[in-house]
Amino acid sequence: MPSRPNFSNLTVRFFPWYDRLLHRMNLVPQLKIMMNLRTLFFALCLGLFVFFHKAGGRVHSPLLSSSVLEERLDWCAKNALHYRGCQAALRYLQEEAGIRMMQASGPKETFQKVRALLSHEQKAEAGWVSGALNAWIASLDPHARIVPAQDREKSVRNDKIQVNGAGVKLRFYKGRILVAYVMENSAAEAAGLQAGDEILTLNGHSFAGMNESKRHKTFAAAKAPFRVEGKRGKKRFSFQILAKKYLLPNVEAKLETDFTGKNIGQLRIRSFDKDSTCTEVRTAVEKLERDGAQQIQIDLRNNPGGLVAEARCVAGLFLGEGKVFAQLKESSFHEVRDLVPAAPVGKSLGKDGLLLTEESRLTDLPLTVEINQNTASAAEMVAAALQDNERAKIRGARSFGKGSMQSVFHPWDNQALYLSRTTYEIHRPSGKSLQYAGVMPDLVVETAEGENFPRERDLTQ
Repeated sequence: MPSRPNFSNLTVRFFPWYDRLLHRMNLVPQLKIMMNLRTLFFALCLGLFVFFHKAGGRVHSPLLSSSVLEERLDWCAKNALHYRGCQAALRYLQEEAGIRMMQASGPKETFQKVRALLSHEQKAEAGWVSGALNAWIASLDPHARIVPAQDREKSVRNDKIQVNGAGVKLRFYKGRILVAYVMENSAAEAAGLQAGDEILTLNGHSFAGMNESKRHKTFAAAKAPFRVEGKRGKKRFSFQILAKKYLLPNVEAKLETDFTGKNIGQLRIRSFDKDSTCTEVRTAVEKLERDGAQQIQIDLRNNPGGLVAEARCVAGLFLGEGKVFAQLKESSFHEVRDLVPAAPVGKSLGKDGLLLTEESRLTDLPLTVEINQNTASAAEMVAAALQDNERAKIRGARSFGKGSMQSVFHPWDNQALYLSRTTYEIHRPSGKSLQYAGVMPDLVVETAEGENFPRERDLTQ
C-alpha cells in the first residue's frame, strides 16, 4: 500500500524559515494538541496558488484601466462624432452605476460628467471601462468591439458550436425583441418557438422601456426553466423552455435521394468562424463524391459569417484558383482607428482591390446554395461569388446585407485584448456592393418571417 505524503516534511523542505521560527518561539509543544500548523500553512499556500491561478483574469485582468478612457475624453470636444461617442459612454456608465440619467448640454459638460463617473469607487468593477469604450466605439462603427483574446481564440479553434440555454438567436430592433432563428435540436425548438416571434416577457419581467444592453443582461441572467410570453403575428403565446447544453457540428454532410432518384449531397455550413471550416468542407465534399453524390446543395441559412479567409477557401474549392472572390474597398470608418491605437494581428488578408481564390477546384458537381435573411457577411460573400461566377444557383430569401469586413488588432499593444473594427467595404465580383443589398436568390422562396424582417440596413442606420 503506498504511503501517504508527509506534508510536515514538505513544509520543512520548502519553508525552513517557518519551521525554525516555530522552534525558536518554543511553540511546538503547545501545538501538539492541535492540528499540525505546518501542514495547514502548506495547504493554505497551495490553495491560494490554485485560486489565483484559476482566477488569473481577476489578478492579471485584461480589462482596460480607467485611465485609458480618461485619456480619450478630450476627443469629446474635438468633433461631433466623438461627442456622440462620449455621450454613449456616459449613458453606459450611468446605467451601470444605477444613477439617474444626467443631461449634458455640450461636449465640455459631457466630458466633466464622464470623468466624475470614472472617479466613482465602482469604476474598477469588471467590464465597466471596456463596456463604456465599446459603447463609444459602436456609435462610430456598429461592428467594432473589444473582446478578451481568450474568448475569441477559444471560439475560433473549436470545431463545434456550443449551444447553451434556450438555443435561440435574438435580434433587437426598434424597441422590439425578435427571434432571428432557433437552433436545431434546441430547447426553444422543442418548446415551439419560431423565427419571427416577438418576445414580450421573460420569467414575468417585461422588456418595455429597457435599452438593448439591459435586455441582453436580463436574458443572460435568466434562470431556467424560461417562461416566455410573446406574439406571433397577432396571436399571443406562452412557452416554458428548459435549458439544454449541447454541441452542433459546424460542418455537416449527408447523402439524400430526391423524388427523381438523384443522389443529392446535403452540405450544411453553420458558420465560417472556425479556422477548420475549409478543411472540414473539403473532407465532407470528398466523402459525398465517394458515396455517389450527383449534385451538392450548400445550406448557408442562418450562417452569420465569420473568417473571410475560411470563406474564400471554401469558395475556392468550388471555383478553382484565380477566380474573383470579392472586391475590397477601404472603409470610411476612420474614427475608431484614430481613437484606439492598435497593432494588427497576423498578416492582412486583403488589400484595396481584388480578392482572388487560391484553392484548386475540388469538384465539378452541379451546385445549389440555400440562403435566407440571416445569411450574413462572409456567408454572403461565398453565395455572391458562386452566383457571379455562374458556378451555382441560389435559392431562398434575400440575405442580410452586411457588406463590410472587420480586421483584428491588439488595442494599445495589449495582447490580452482583441479589437475588431471595420477595415473594408465588400463588393461582389461583379462590382456591386453587398452592403444593404445582400444577395438576391435566383429562385425566391417565401419565408414565414417575410421580406420585412430587419436586416443590416434597419439595424445600423
